[in-house]
Amino acid sequence: MPSSQTRQGLVIVATLATAYVASHFFRASNVTIGLDLMRTCISAGGTGRADRGVLLRLLRHADPTGFFFDHFGPRRTVVGC
Repeated sequence: MPSSQTRQGLVIVATLATAYVASHFFRASNVTIGLDLMRTCISAGGTGRADRGVLLRLLRHADPTGFFFDHFGPRRTVVGC
């Protein structure tokens, strides 16, 4: 049976690993759906790149972890979490 410190360490590592994977998933999803967003913006009468930029920026704010990593750095973000 693992000690409570070992268990606590595993919970911390699992939590940080999950946040890391989620952050990269949300970043990669913008690339994956970028062409579809561009086609949708153009077919809807939008300006194309400008509308796509707005949509991608809105998607970026759906996951604040990436913003915190970019703005404050990974160490401060992990300590803050």
